[in-house]
Amino acid sequence: MNRHDLFIELNKSNFEFFHVGQYECHVRLDDDSEFMVQLSGGSISKKRMDLLKNILENYEKNITKAVQQLKAFDLDIGENYFLYGIFVGEFNFGSHGRYLFDGFTVSLKREDGTIQDKLNLGIYTVQFKADGWPLGVTLWFE
Repeated sequence: MNRHDLFIELNKSNFEFFHVGQYECHVRLDDDSEFMVQLSGGSISKKRMDLLKNILENYEKNITKAVQQLKAFDLDIGENYFLYGIFVGEFNFGSHGRYLFDGFTVSLKREDGTIQDKLNLGIYTVQFKADGWPLGVTLWFE
């Protein structure tokens, strides 16, 4: 399945292809990227699936915003990167999770095609509010 097929199935409210776990459902696409959606009360939330559809509709724009946000923190991942995954779910802000909101993350990984690329274990994640406003950056290591 590719992003286009995923978008078509989401528009049909067909979620059968998602692997459902205890807390989230996910699907791995042909390009090896993964889309995860946090469950709400043990079930798939229409609100979060609508957010995923919006993310897919604005895919290029969201990727560009993520790269710009990384650059704002002096994290230049270069020109050769790929989508590692997108997570849609609930986030908290402030002390002790006082402010809960739905949002999403875009995770990118650098790829330069060299043997040194195997040493690049960094995954660059940008967190967004549901309206697409970037909130922050996280650097992960595999």
